[in-house]
Amino acid sequence: DTRTVMNQDIFHEMLTKHGFEIVRPETWSLAMQVTAFAGAEAICGPHGGGLLNLIYTDRDAILLELFGGRTNPCFYSIAAGTGRRYAAHHATAVVDNLRVNPQSLSELLTMANDS
Repeated sequence: DTRTVMNQDIFHEMLTKHGFEIVRPETWSLAMQVTAFAGAEAICGPHGGGLLNLIYTDRDAILLELFGGRTNPCFYSIAAGTGRRYAAHHATAVVDNLRVNPQSLSELLTMANDS
Protein backbone atom coordinates (compact mmCIF):
# COMPACT_ATOMS: atom_id res chain seq x y z
CA ASP A 1 0.00 0.00 0.00
CA THR A 2 1.02 3.60 -0.52
CA ARG A 3 0.94 4.97 3.01
CA THR A 4 4.05 7.02 3.72
CA VAL A 5 3.75 10.69 2.77
CA MET A 6 6.98 11.62 0.98
CA ASN A 7 6.49 15.37 1.44
CA GLN A 8 5.50 14.93 5.08
CA ASP A 9 6.87 18.34 6.17
CA ILE A 10 4.51 20.14 3.79
CA PHE A 11 1.66 17.78 4.73
CA HIS A 12 2.11 18.39 8.47
CA GLU A 13 2.50 22.14 7.96
CA MET A 14 -0.76 22.28 6.03
CA LEU A 15 -2.59 20.20 8.63
CA THR A 16 -1.33 22.39 11.47
CA LYS A 17 -2.29 25.54 9.56
CA HIS A 18 -5.84 24.17 9.29
CA GLY A 19 -6.08 23.40 13.01
CA PHE A 20 -5.14 19.71 13.00
CA GLU A 21 -3.00 18.13 15.69
CA ILE A 22 -0.41 15.64 14.40
CA VAL A 23 -0.77 12.33 16.27
CA ARG A 24 0.54 8.77 15.96
CA PRO A 25 -2.32 6.64 17.31
CA GLU A 26 -0.45 3.40 16.64
CA THR A 27 1.80 4.29 19.60
CA TRP A 28 -1.16 4.78 21.99
CA SER A 29 -3.25 2.42 24.05
CA LEU A 30 -6.83 1.84 22.95
CA ALA A 31 -8.10 3.96 25.85
CA MET A 32 -5.90 6.87 24.76
CA GLN A 33 -7.14 6.56 21.18
CA VAL A 34 -10.80 6.55 22.24
CA THR A 35 -10.31 9.60 24.45
CA ALA A 36 -8.34 11.57 21.84
CA PHE A 37 -10.62 10.83 18.91
CA ALA A 38 -13.84 11.36 20.87
CA GLY A 39 -13.16 15.09 20.64
CA ALA A 40 -11.92 15.14 17.04
CA GLU A 41 -13.88 17.20 14.52
CA ALA A 42 -11.85 15.80 11.63
CA ILE A 43 -9.36 13.05 10.89
CA CYS A 44 -6.90 13.26 8.02
CA GLY A 45 -4.33 10.70 7.02
CA PRO A 46 -3.18 8.06 4.58
CA HIS A 47 -5.36 4.98 4.17
CA GLY A 48 -4.60 2.65 7.07
CA GLY A 49 -5.83 1.16 10.31
CA GLY A 50 -5.46 4.40 12.29
CA LEU A 51 -8.41 5.85 10.38
CA LEU A 52 -10.69 3.35 12.09
CA ASN A 53 -10.59 5.72 15.06
CA LEU A 54 -13.33 7.50 13.11
CA ILE A 55 -15.81 5.32 15.00
CA TYR A 56 -14.97 7.17 18.25
CA THR A 57 -15.68 10.66 16.85
CA ASP A 58 -18.92 12.61 17.07
CA ARG A 59 -21.36 11.98 14.24
CA ASP A 60 -20.61 15.37 12.65
CA ALA A 61 -16.89 14.60 12.21
CA ILE A 62 -15.30 14.27 8.79
CA LEU A 63 -12.73 11.79 7.55
CA LEU A 64 -10.23 13.06 4.97
CA GLU A 65 -8.50 10.00 3.55
CA LEU A 66 -5.34 10.07 1.41
CA PHE A 67 -4.80 7.51 -1.33
CA GLY A 68 -1.84 6.83 -3.59
CA GLY A 69 -2.00 4.40 -6.50
CA ARG A 70 -5.12 2.49 -5.59
CA THR A 71 -8.21 3.09 -3.50
CA ASN A 72 -10.13 0.98 -1.02
CA PRO A 73 -13.66 2.04 -0.07
CA CYS A 74 -13.69 0.48 3.41
CA PHE A 75 -13.38 3.76 5.37
CA TYR A 76 -15.83 5.51 3.06
CA SER A 77 -18.29 2.70 3.84
CA ILE A 78 -17.73 3.07 7.58
CA ALA A 79 -18.17 6.84 7.40
CA ALA A 80 -21.30 6.59 5.27
CA GLY A 81 -22.76 3.76 7.36
CA THR A 82 -22.30 5.70 10.60
CA GLY A 83 -23.49 9.06 9.29
CA ARG A 84 -20.11 10.76 9.21
CA ARG A 85 -18.81 12.92 6.39
CA TYR A 86 -16.05 11.74 4.07
CA ALA A 87 -13.69 13.15 1.46
CA ALA A 88 -10.69 11.68 -0.35
CA HIS A 89 -7.45 13.20 -1.56
CA HIS A 90 -5.87 11.29 -4.42
CA ALA A 91 -2.15 11.83 -4.03
CA THR A 92 0.60 10.83 -6.44
CA ALA A 93 1.86 7.29 -5.93
CA VAL A 94 5.65 7.05 -5.56
CA VAL A 95 6.50 3.33 -5.46
CA ASP A 96 5.01 2.27 -2.09
CA ASN A 97 4.52 5.82 -0.83
CA LEU A 98 2.56 8.91 -1.78
CA ARG A 99 3.13 12.60 -2.40
CA VAL A 100 0.32 14.99 -1.59
CA ASN A 101 -0.59 17.81 -3.96
CA PRO A 102 -0.40 20.88 -1.67
CA GLN A 103 -2.94 22.93 -3.63
CA SER A 104 -5.65 20.27 -3.86
CA LEU A 105 -5.06 19.14 -0.27
CA SER A 106 -5.35 22.75 0.92
CA GLU A 107 -8.67 23.08 -0.92
CA LEU A 108 -9.91 19.85 0.70
CA LEU A 109 -8.85 21.02 4.17
CA THR A 110 -10.52 24.39 3.64
CA MET A 111 -13.71 22.63 2.55
CA ALA A 112 -13.58 20.46 5.67
CA ASN A 113 -13.14 23.51 7.91
CA ASP A 114 -16.01 25.34 6.22
CA SER A 115 -18.49 22.48 6.50
